Amino acid sequence: MAKLNSCLAVFLGGVVVAFCGLPYVHGEAKKETPKGYYEILSKQAAALLKKYRNLVILDIRTTKEFKAGRLKEAKNLNYYADDFEAKIDALDRAKTYLVHCASGGRSGKAMRLFKRKKFAAVYHMKDGYKGWTAAKLPTVRD
Repeated sequence: MAKLNSCLAVFLGGVVVAFCGLPYVHGEAKKETPKGYYEILSKQAAALLKKYRNLVILDIRTTKEFKAGRLKEAKNLNYYADDFEAKIDALDRAKTYLVHCASGGRSGKAMRLFKRKKFAAVYHMKDGYKGWTAAKLPTVRD
C-alpha cells in the first residue's frame, strides 16, 4: 500500500485499483483538443480526427486539387484566392483547426497568419495531402 501513496487508489469491494502511470491526455474527458499551435504528420492527424470530434479540417489547396481528392469533411479555402485572408477572418477563432495543403508549404505559411490572428488551436499537417495519401489514409473525391 505504501507504493500507492502518490497514486490515486480506489477501493472496490476489497480490491485496490491503482491509477499510477496511466497517461492523462489534456482535454480527453471533454473530447476537446489542447490549445496552441502544433506541427504534426498525417498519421498523427488521423489519430486526432478519431479522438477529437471538434476539429475543423481546412484544406488550403486550389479548388482543382481539392476536387481531385480530399480528407472527408474538409473545407476548402484556396490559399491563392484574393479573399483568402478575409475567409480566415470569418472563421471562429475559438474552434480547433487542422490545416493542410499538398505538401506543407502553403499551410506552413498560413500558420503565421493563424498565429497573428490569435486562433486558439491550430494543427498543421506538415506532410500535407501527399503525406496523407502516402500513408494510405482514407480520402474522398468529387
